[in-house]
Amino acid sequence: MAYFIAILHQDPGTDYGLCFPDFPGCVAAENNLEGLKAAAEEALAGHLQLLAETGAAVPPPTPIEAIMTDPDFADDFPTLIHAPDIADPVVRVNVTFKRSTLAAIDRNAAQRGLTRSALLARAAGGDWGEVRLKA
Repeated sequence: MAYFIAILHQDPGTDYGLCFPDFPGCVAAENNLEGLKAAAEEALAGHLQLLAETGAAVPPPTPIEAIMTDPDFADDFPTLIHAPDIADPVVRVNVTFKRSTLAAIDRNAAQRGLTRSALLARAAGGDWGEVRLKA
C-alpha cells in the first residue's frame, strides 16, 4: 500500500488546499478538512490513472524529510494520502447471457443496491462468501 505526501496549506480567507510535491499540478481544495481528504484521494487517483494510461512511470514517493527541507513547503503541514492500486485497472468487457439469466442478475443486483457489474465482481471475488443468486 503506497502513500504520497501531500502538503496542506491555507491562506487567510481561503479554502484548504493540498498539493502533491511528487506530482506538480495535482491539487485539491475544499472549504473543510473532512472533504479535503476525499478530494485529495480523488485527485491523486485521477493523476495516477492518467499516468498509467499514457504509459508514464509513477515515481516512488519522496521521503518526507526531503520534501520538508524544500523552502516552498517549510511552513506548511504534510499529510499522507493513500495511493490506489492502479496495477489492476478496470476493463470493459462484453459478455453474453440468456435473457432470463440477465434478468436474474439484474434483480439480484437491485435487491442488494448494486450495479450489474458490482454484483458480478463481488460474486467472482468471493466478497460475500458463498453467493446464492435467486433465479
